[in-house]
Amino acid sequence: MLKFTGLDDLRHSHLYPRTADELEATKRGLDANFSTRLQLHDRAPRAVIDAAVTLMEFLRDPARPGTHDTEALAVAALRYLFGEEDAIPDQLEFTGYLDDSIILDAVIAAIAPSPRTPVEPPRPAEASRPAEPSRSPASDPSGDLLAPAPRADSA
Repeated sequence: MLKFTGLDDLRHSHLYPRTADELEATKRGLDANFSTRLQLHDRAPRAVIDAAVTLMEFLRDPARPGTHDTEALAVAALRYLFGEEDAIPDQLEFTGYLDDSIILDAVIAAIAPSPRTPVEPPRPAEASRPAEPSRSPASDPSGDLLAPAPRADSA
């Protein structure tokens, strides 16, 4: 059984591909039978399926920024989901996929803010535009909150 207290446990497990060759071979294997493996988990919550699909799309996308570690973490998380050993057996109603969900979500959170992903600075027009005054039913005598707010210079 895999003890999971964080991503380092996943990195040190047998699920984590150590070499580039092992990583590529495992990615090919996962890709080749991904849909079949997902169908075997038809009782899994939608969030688990969505997370697995997200990780597989990450691995399939040649344009995405990624390192050996981010790809190996994604592979290890998918291998955990599809593997036989589980901290909580998948057959248990309601809780069976809790461990899978935690691992998948932790890996997605770890690889999402990749340091090589460019962050767009705010555009000058948006940064300098003053905030609009807030409106509530008490501050809007007309009672129509969907109507445009009166401009300060038109009063």
